Amino acid sequence: MASVLVHLSLLLVFFAVADASNATESSDDGLVYYYDIPECSDDELNLGEAILTTEPNTLRCEELFRLRTGMLLQSADVADLMCGEQICLNALRILLSTLPNCRYERWGLKYSAAKFLNHCGVATNVTGLA
Repeated sequence: MASVLVHLSLLLVFFAVADASNATESSDDGLVYYYDIPECSDDELNLGEAILTTEPNTLRCEELFRLRTGMLLQSADVADLMCGEQICLNALRILLSTLPNCRYERWGLKYSAAKFLNHCGVATNVTGLA
C-alpha cells in the first residue's frame, strides 16, 4: 500500500501542475480544485487500492505498457498511447465507475480516471465529481 501511495503522490504533482497551468477559471466555472473533493477515509483508500490492483481490464492495460500493478492512473507518460487501446479505455471507464470519489492528499481517485478519459476525448462529468 505504501508504494501505491507514494506513486499516487507523484501523480498528484503532475495533475497539480497541469491544473495550475489552466487555473484561469474559478470553481464556479466548472474547474474542480483538489479541496473540493472529500478526503479519503482509510476504508476508501483500501478499496481504491484493491480496485486498482485487481480489476482485470486495468491489469491487462498495465501489462500492455509494462506498468507496475496499480499504477495505471499514474502513467501520464503513456496517456496518448492508452487512448488508442480499447482495453485501456474500458479500464478507465470501469475505474471511473468503481473508484471512490475521494482524494489522497491532492490526488483525486475517481477524478484522475475522468481526467484520463477526457484526455482521450471521452466526455465525463468531471465537475460533478467534487
